[in-house]
Amino acid sequence: MAAAGPFVMGHRGCCCQGTGFEFAPENTHSSFQYAADNGVMMVETDLRFTSDGNVVLMHDATLDRTTTGIGRVRESTLRELQATRLLDAEGWPTNWAVPTLAEVARSFGAAARLLVEVKTDDAPAPATRGRDLALELRALRPKHLPTVLSFTAEALISARNAWCDLETCLLLNLESPASAEDVG
Repeated sequence: MAAAGPFVMGHRGCCCQGTGFEFAPENTHSSFQYAADNGVMMVETDLRFTSDGNVVLMHDATLDRTTTGIGRVRESTLRELQATRLLDAEGWPTNWAVPTLAEVARSFGAAARLLVEVKTDDAPAPATRGRDLALELRALRPKHLPTVLSFTAEALISARNAWCDLETCLLLNLESPASAEDVG
């Protein structure tokens, strides 16, 4: 049976930065709220781990481009990250702090399906990151089963081993040495 139309998916919430239609900075509560208010069915976000093991929404390995802070996400505690402010499309500080996965899942998990990319390019142990993310997602008990995305096969394998019902998706690009056979 064919779908009635295309899936509508928000990228990094539904920020649209750089398009001239800046609704909210990427990976913020406001970008997720905009997605929910406009009937988005799925929302993609990027996840990184802090030095104290918290999962936060952040595309970049460093804070420099999107926040008032500097340095690596993995070298910052959650408390340090939440003391910084996210920047808008022009680089001005906003009132928003870096959100955690738990905050966004509780606020918007019932409105749309989450597609979460676990970033492992800066992680010392990609498999551990995949497992820890799966355990946190399962503990949050989302209404819609999330999908974990990664460029690292070992992160996806460990995520699925930690939560066998979890859907995973291997991302490929020209630099990616992984293949679909790597994740089964």
